[in-house]
Amino acid sequence: MTFVYPTLLVAAALGFNFLVNWAKNKKLKIAFTVLPVILLFDPLIFTIKNHPYEAVYFNRFVGGVKGAYGNYDLDVLDNSKREAAEWILADVAKNGAPDPTRKTLVATWHQSDYYFRKDTANFALNYVRWNKLNTADWDYAFYSIAGVHHLGLLKEAYPPKNTVHQVMVDGVPIGLVLKREDRSSYYGHIAFQQGNFDEARAQLVKALEYDAFDEQALYDLIQIGLAIGKPADIDLAMDLTNYWLDFHKNDISALCCLGMLYCSKGDLANAMSVGNTVRKIYPHSVEGLLLVAIVYAQQNDLNTAWHLLNKVIMMDGNNKLALEVMLNVAYRMGNEEAKQMVRERLNALSK
Repeated sequence: MTFVYPTLLVAAALGFNFLVNWAKNKKLKIAFTVLPVILLFDPLIFTIKNHPYEAVYFNRFVGGVKGAYGNYDLDVLDNSKREAAEWILADVAKNGAPDPTRKTLVATWHQSDYYFRKDTANFALNYVRWNKLNTADWDYAFYSIAGVHHLGLLKEAYPPKNTVHQVMVDGVPIGLVLKREDRSSYYGHIAFQQGNFDEARAQLVKALEYDAFDEQALYDLIQIGLAIGKPADIDLAMDLTNYWLDFHKNDISALCCLGMLYCSKGDLANAMSVGNTVRKIYPHSVEGLLLVAIVYAQQNDLNTAWHLLNKVIMMDGNNKLALEVMLNVAYRMGNEEAKQMVRERLNALSK
Protein backbone atom coordinates (compact mmCIF):
# COMPACT_ATOMS: atom_id res chain seq x y z
CA MET A 1 0.00 0.00 0.00
CA THR A 2 2.92 2.39 0.66
CA PHE A 3 3.85 2.33 -3.03
CA VAL A 4 0.26 2.62 -4.24
CA TYR A 5 -0.53 5.52 -1.90
CA PRO A 6 0.86 8.39 -4.07
CA THR A 7 -1.28 7.23 -6.99
CA LEU A 8 -4.35 7.15 -4.74
CA LEU A 9 -3.58 10.70 -3.57
CA VAL A 10 -3.36 11.95 -7.16
CA ALA A 11 -6.58 10.13 -8.08
CA ALA A 12 -8.38 11.61 -5.07
CA ALA A 13 -7.11 15.11 -5.85
CA LEU A 14 -8.26 14.80 -9.47
CA GLY A 15 -11.64 13.54 -8.26
CA PHE A 16 -12.21 16.49 -5.93
CA ASN A 17 -10.96 18.88 -8.61
CA PHE A 18 -13.50 17.41 -11.03
CA LEU A 19 -16.31 17.93 -8.49
CA VAL A 20 -15.32 21.57 -7.94
CA ASN A 21 -15.20 22.25 -11.69
CA TRP A 22 -18.45 20.35 -12.30
CA ALA A 23 -20.42 22.33 -9.71
CA LYS A 24 -22.15 25.41 -11.17
CA ASN A 25 -23.53 26.68 -7.88
CA LYS A 26 -21.06 28.81 -5.88
CA LYS A 27 -22.10 27.28 -2.54
CA LEU A 28 -21.68 23.78 -3.98
CA LYS A 29 -18.19 24.71 -5.23
CA ILE A 30 -17.27 25.89 -1.73
CA ALA A 31 -18.72 22.69 -0.22
CA PHE A 32 -16.67 20.47 -2.55
CA THR A 33 -13.57 22.55 -1.81
CA VAL A 34 -14.04 22.25 1.95
CA LEU A 35 -15.06 18.56 1.90
CA PRO A 36 -11.53 17.05 1.65
CA VAL A 37 -10.39 19.27 4.54
CA ILE A 38 -13.29 18.03 6.68
CA LEU A 39 -12.50 14.43 5.73
CA LEU A 40 -8.95 14.93 7.01
CA PHE A 41 -10.14 15.79 10.53
CA ASP A 42 -10.73 12.20 11.69
CA PRO A 43 -7.34 10.74 10.65
CA LEU A 44 -5.58 13.92 11.84
CA ILE A 45 -7.14 13.72 15.30
CA PHE A 46 -6.32 9.98 15.44
CA THR A 47 -2.71 10.68 14.46
CA ILE A 48 -2.22 13.31 17.15
CA LYS A 49 -3.99 11.23 19.80
CA ASN A 50 -2.30 7.91 19.07
CA HIS A 51 1.24 8.74 17.96
CA PRO A 52 3.38 6.67 17.31
CA TYR A 53 0.62 4.24 16.27
CA GLU A 54 -0.99 6.34 13.52
CA ALA A 55 -0.46 3.50 11.01
CA VAL A 56 -3.13 1.49 12.87
CA TYR A 57 -5.85 3.93 11.71
CA PHE A 58 -9.07 2.49 10.29
CA ASN A 59 -11.79 4.74 8.91
CA ARG A 60 -15.26 5.19 10.39
CA PHE A 61 -16.92 3.03 7.73
CA VAL A 62 -15.48 -0.03 9.51
CA GLY A 63 -15.98 1.49 12.95
CA GLY A 64 -12.44 2.73 13.51
CA VAL A 65 -9.88 0.58 15.31
CA LYS A 66 -12.56 -0.91 17.58
CA GLY A 67 -14.58 -2.04 14.56
CA ALA A 68 -11.49 -3.47 12.87
CA TYR A 69 -10.31 -5.41 15.93
CA GLY A 70 -10.96 -9.11 15.47
CA ASN A 71 -11.83 -8.64 11.79
CA TYR A 72 -8.67 -7.12 10.32
CA ASP A 73 -4.98 -7.16 11.18
CA LEU A 74 -3.96 -4.14 13.23
CA ASP A 75 -0.29 -3.49 13.97
CA VAL A 76 1.09 -5.06 10.80
CA LEU A 77 4.20 -2.83 10.99
CA ASP A 78 4.95 -4.09 14.52
CA ASN A 79 5.27 -0.55 15.89
CA SER A 80 4.08 -1.75 19.30
CA LYS A 81 7.25 -3.80 19.82
CA ARG A 82 9.20 -0.80 21.11
CA GLU A 83 6.75 -0.05 23.93
CA ALA A 84 6.52 -3.77 24.73
CA ALA A 85 10.32 -4.21 24.86
CA GLU A 86 10.75 -1.11 26.99
CA TRP A 87 8.06 -2.37 29.39
CA ILE A 88 9.99 -5.63 29.87
CA LEU A 89 13.24 -3.77 30.50
CA ALA A 90 11.52 -1.53 33.05
CA ASP A 91 9.83 -4.48 34.79
CA VAL A 92 13.12 -6.35 35.21
CA ALA A 93 14.84 -3.17 36.43
CA LYS A 94 12.08 -2.66 39.01
CA ASN A 95 11.34 -6.22 40.15
CA GLY A 96 14.53 -8.07 39.28
CA ALA A 97 15.18 -10.89 36.84
CA PRO A 98 12.96 -14.01 37.10
CA ASP A 99 16.15 -16.08 37.53
CA PRO A 100 19.25 -14.05 38.49
CA THR A 101 21.54 -17.02 37.71
CA ARG A 102 21.01 -16.74 33.95
CA LYS A 103 19.96 -14.38 31.19
CA THR A 104 16.30 -13.37 31.06
CA LEU A 105 14.74 -15.17 28.08
CA VAL A 106 12.49 -13.06 25.86
CA ALA A 107 10.36 -14.66 23.14
CA THR A 108 9.04 -12.72 20.17
CA TRP A 109 8.58 -13.00 16.42
CA HIS A 110 9.66 -9.42 15.67
CA GLN A 111 13.22 -8.35 14.94
CA SER A 112 13.90 -6.61 18.25
CA ASP A 113 17.59 -6.97 19.09
CA TYR A 114 17.95 -3.19 18.84
CA TYR A 115 15.83 -2.55 21.94
CA PHE A 116 17.98 -4.86 24.07
CA ARG A 117 21.32 -3.77 22.59
CA LYS A 118 22.46 -2.05 25.79
CA ASP A 119 21.80 -5.08 27.98
CA THR A 120 22.80 -8.16 25.99
CA ALA A 121 24.61 -9.51 29.06
CA ASN A 122 21.28 -9.94 30.85
CA PHE A 123 18.78 -10.65 28.04
CA ALA A 124 18.56 -13.28 25.32
CA LEU A 125 15.97 -13.19 22.54
CA ASN A 126 14.25 -16.34 21.30
CA TYR A 127 12.39 -15.94 18.00
CA VAL A 128 9.25 -18.08 18.15
CA ARG A 129 6.00 -17.94 16.21
CA TRP A 130 2.93 -17.14 18.28
CA ASN A 131 1.29 -20.52 17.70
CA LYS A 132 4.50 -22.28 18.84
CA LEU A 133 5.06 -20.10 21.91
CA ASN A 134 4.71 -22.85 24.52
CA THR A 135 7.12 -25.11 22.65
CA ALA A 136 9.96 -22.79 23.73
CA ASP A 137 11.47 -21.63 27.01
CA TRP A 138 11.01 -17.94 27.90
CA ASP A 139 10.42 -15.60 30.83
CA TYR A 140 8.75 -12.79 28.88
CA ALA A 141 7.15 -12.72 25.45
CA PHE A 142 5.80 -9.88 23.33
CA TYR A 143 3.80 -9.88 20.12
CA SER A 144 1.83 -7.44 18.01
CA ILE A 145 -1.80 -8.19 17.15
CA ALA A 146 -1.09 -9.12 13.56
CA GLY A 147 -1.97 -12.41 11.96
CA VAL A 148 -4.97 -14.61 12.69
CA HIS A 149 -3.99 -16.16 16.02
CA HIS A 150 -6.67 -14.24 17.96
CA LEU A 151 -9.44 -14.27 15.38
CA GLY A 152 -12.42 -16.40 16.36
CA LEU A 153 -11.37 -16.60 20.00
CA LEU A 154 -13.90 -15.99 22.75
CA LYS A 155 -13.18 -12.91 24.83
CA GLU A 156 -12.49 -15.16 27.82
CA ALA A 157 -9.63 -16.82 25.93
CA TYR A 158 -7.84 -13.72 24.68
CA PRO A 159 -5.62 -12.08 25.75
CA PRO A 160 -3.87 -15.01 27.46
CA LYS A 161 -3.97 -15.44 31.22
CA ASN A 162 -0.33 -14.43 31.76
CA THR A 163 -0.69 -11.09 29.93
CA VAL A 164 0.92 -8.35 32.04
CA HIS A 165 0.85 -5.39 29.65
CA GLN A 166 -1.09 -4.39 26.54
CA VAL A 167 -0.27 -1.66 24.03
CA MET A 168 -3.64 0.05 23.59
CA VAL A 169 -5.08 2.21 20.81
CA ASP A 170 -8.63 3.55 21.15
CA GLY A 171 -9.41 0.99 23.83
CA VAL A 172 -8.24 -2.15 21.99
CA PRO A 173 -4.86 -3.93 22.20
CA ILE A 174 -2.44 -3.81 19.27
CA GLY A 175 0.36 -5.56 21.15
CA LEU A 176 0.85 -7.49 24.36
CA VAL A 177 3.50 -8.63 26.83
CA LEU A 178 3.34 -12.00 28.60
CA LYS A 179 5.21 -12.95 31.75
CA ARG A 180 5.54 -16.66 32.37
CA GLU A 181 4.24 -17.89 35.69
CA ASP A 182 3.93 -21.59 34.88
CA ARG A 183 6.12 -23.76 32.61
CA SER A 184 3.95 -26.89 32.64
CA SER A 185 2.95 -26.51 28.99
CA TYR A 186 6.59 -26.25 27.92
CA TYR A 187 7.70 -29.19 30.10
CA GLY A 188 4.77 -31.25 28.84
CA HIS A 189 5.67 -30.51 25.22
CA ILE A 190 9.30 -31.54 25.78
CA ALA A 191 8.20 -34.79 27.47
CA PHE A 192 5.82 -35.48 24.57
CA GLN A 193 8.62 -34.89 22.03
CA GLN A 194 10.77 -37.37 23.96
CA GLY A 195 8.00 -39.98 23.90
CA ASN A 196 7.42 -39.86 27.66
CA PHE A 197 3.62 -39.78 27.42
CA ASP A 198 2.86 -40.27 31.11
CA GLU A 199 5.04 -37.34 32.18
CA ALA A 200 3.73 -35.28 29.27
CA ARG A 201 0.11 -35.94 30.24
CA ALA A 202 0.73 -34.96 33.87
CA GLN A 203 2.40 -31.69 32.86
CA LEU A 204 -0.14 -30.83 30.16
CA VAL A 205 -3.11 -31.42 32.48
CA LYS A 206 -1.41 -29.13 34.99
CA ALA A 207 -0.98 -26.55 32.21
CA LEU A 208 -4.71 -26.63 31.44
CA GLU A 209 -5.51 -26.24 35.13
CA TYR A 210 -3.45 -23.06 35.05
CA ASP A 211 -4.87 -21.84 31.72
CA ALA A 212 -7.92 -23.63 30.36
CA PHE A 213 -7.31 -22.04 26.94
CA ASP A 214 -3.73 -23.25 26.45
CA GLU A 215 -3.92 -24.38 22.82
CA GLN A 216 -0.45 -25.93 22.75
CA ALA A 217 -1.30 -28.13 25.74
CA LEU A 218 -4.54 -29.19 24.04
CA TYR A 219 -2.72 -29.95 20.79
CA ASP A 220 -0.08 -32.09 22.51
CA LEU A 221 -2.70 -34.00 24.54
CA ILE A 222 -4.64 -34.71 21.34
CA GLN A 223 -1.45 -35.89 19.60
CA ILE A 224 -0.76 -38.24 22.52
CA GLY A 225 -4.23 -39.71 22.08
CA LEU A 226 -3.59 -40.20 18.36
CA ALA A 227 -0.18 -41.76 19.03
CA ILE A 228 -1.54 -44.27 21.55
CA GLY A 229 -4.57 -44.94 19.36
CA LYS A 230 -6.72 -46.80 21.90
CA PRO A 231 -10.49 -46.10 21.63
CA ALA A 232 -10.64 -44.43 25.06
CA ASP A 233 -7.69 -42.17 24.17
CA ILE A 234 -9.22 -41.27 20.81
CA ASP A 235 -12.56 -40.44 22.45
CA LEU A 236 -10.84 -38.21 25.03
CA ALA A 237 -8.87 -36.51 22.26
CA MET A 238 -12.11 -35.94 20.35
CA ASP A 239 -13.66 -34.29 23.43
CA LEU A 240 -10.61 -32.05 23.81
CA THR A 241 -10.76 -31.08 20.13
CA ASN A 242 -14.44 -30.15 20.31
CA TYR A 243 -13.75 -28.12 23.46
CA TRP A 244 -10.93 -26.35 21.60
CA LEU A 245 -13.21 -25.51 18.65
CA ASP A 246 -15.84 -24.22 21.08
CA PHE A 247 -13.60 -21.36 22.17
CA HIS A 248 -11.53 -20.93 18.98
CA LYS A 249 -13.87 -21.36 16.06
CA ASN A 250 -12.31 -22.63 12.83
CA ASP A 251 -8.79 -22.83 14.29
CA ILE A 252 -6.76 -24.63 11.65
CA SER A 253 -4.79 -26.83 14.08
CA ALA A 254 -7.94 -27.88 15.93
CA LEU A 255 -9.74 -28.68 12.67
CA CYS A 256 -6.82 -30.76 11.40
CA CYS A 257 -6.74 -32.64 14.72
CA LEU A 258 -10.46 -33.33 14.28
CA GLY A 259 -9.86 -34.65 10.76
CA MET A 260 -7.04 -36.95 11.91
CA LEU A 261 -9.19 -38.25 14.77
CA TYR A 262 -11.94 -39.13 12.28
CA CYS A 263 -9.30 -40.94 10.21
CA SER A 264 -8.21 -42.93 13.26
CA LYS A 265 -11.83 -43.94 13.88
CA GLY A 266 -12.21 -45.02 10.23
CA ASP A 267 -14.80 -42.28 9.59
CA LEU A 268 -13.30 -41.19 6.27
CA ALA A 269 -16.40 -39.30 5.09
CA ASN A 270 -16.24 -36.91 8.05
CA ALA A 271 -12.46 -36.71 7.78
CA MET A 272 -12.76 -35.64 4.13
CA SER A 273 -15.48 -33.15 5.06
CA VAL A 274 -13.21 -31.56 7.67
CA GLY A 275 -10.31 -31.48 5.20
CA ASN A 276 -12.42 -29.73 2.58
CA THR A 277 -13.64 -27.26 5.21
CA VAL A 278 -10.05 -26.40 6.11
CA ARG A 279 -9.17 -25.90 2.45
CA LYS A 280 -12.22 -23.71 1.92
CA ILE A 281 -11.44 -21.46 4.92
CA TYR A 282 -7.66 -21.53 4.41
CA PRO A 283 -7.08 -22.15 0.65
CA HIS A 284 -3.28 -22.15 0.98
CA SER A 285 -3.17 -24.38 4.03
CA VAL A 286 -0.51 -27.10 3.96
CA GLU A 287 -2.29 -28.86 6.85
CA GLY A 288 -5.64 -29.01 5.03
CA LEU A 289 -4.08 -30.35 1.86
CA LEU A 290 -2.14 -32.98 3.83
CA LEU A 291 -5.29 -34.08 5.67
CA VAL A 292 -7.17 -34.59 2.39
CA ALA A 293 -4.17 -36.50 0.96
CA ILE A 294 -4.15 -38.81 3.99
CA VAL A 295 -7.86 -39.52 3.53
CA TYR A 296 -7.32 -40.39 -0.14
CA ALA A 297 -4.47 -42.70 0.89
CA GLN A 298 -6.75 -44.46 3.40
CA GLN A 299 -9.38 -44.79 0.67
CA ASN A 300 -6.73 -46.51 -1.50
CA ASP A 301 -6.88 -43.73 -4.10
CA LEU A 302 -3.09 -43.79 -4.21
CA ASN A 303 -2.58 -41.71 -7.38
CA THR A 304 -4.63 -38.80 -6.02
CA ALA A 305 -2.92 -39.10 -2.63
CA TRP A 306 0.52 -39.07 -4.28
CA HIS A 307 -0.39 -36.04 -6.40
CA LEU A 308 -1.60 -34.05 -3.35
CA LEU A 309 1.39 -35.12 -1.24
CA ASN A 310 3.72 -33.81 -3.92
CA LYS A 311 1.90 -30.47 -3.68
CA VAL A 312 2.40 -30.49 0.09
CA ILE A 313 6.14 -31.11 -0.33
CA MET A 314 6.37 -28.29 -2.89
CA MET A 315 4.80 -25.98 -0.28
CA ASP A 316 6.74 -27.37 2.70
CA GLY A 317 9.72 -29.51 1.77
CA ASN A 318 10.49 -30.35 5.41
CA ASN A 319 7.07 -31.73 6.31
CA LYS A 320 8.03 -35.01 7.96
CA LEU A 321 4.48 -36.36 8.24
CA ALA A 322 3.86 -35.76 4.53
CA LEU A 323 7.08 -37.59 3.65
CA GLU A 324 6.18 -40.51 5.93
CA VAL A 325 2.75 -40.81 4.27
CA MET A 326 4.43 -40.53 0.85
CA LEU A 327 6.76 -43.41 1.74
CA ASN A 328 3.78 -45.55 2.74
CA VAL A 329 1.97 -44.68 -0.51
CA ALA A 330 5.11 -45.42 -2.56
CA TYR A 331 5.38 -48.87 -0.93
CA ARG A 332 1.73 -49.61 -1.69
CA MET A 333 2.18 -48.44 -5.29
CA GLY A 334 5.27 -50.61 -5.66
CA ASN A 335 7.26 -47.65 -7.01
CA GLU A 336 10.91 -48.37 -6.15
CA GLU A 337 12.20 -45.07 -7.53
CA ALA A 338 9.67 -43.10 -5.45
CA LYS A 339 10.53 -45.12 -2.33
CA GLN A 340 14.22 -44.33 -2.72
CA MET A 341 13.57 -40.64 -3.32
CA VAL A 342 11.35 -40.28 -0.21
CA ARG A 343 13.78 -42.28 1.96
CA GLU A 344 16.59 -39.91 0.99
CA ARG A 345 14.44 -36.88 1.89
CA LEU A 346 13.54 -38.40 5.26
CA ASN A 347 17.18 -39.30 5.99
CA ALA A 348 18.24 -35.75 5.16
CA LEU A 349 15.67 -34.41 7.64
CA SER A 350 16.86 -36.66 10.44
CA LYS A 351 20.49 -35.50 10.17
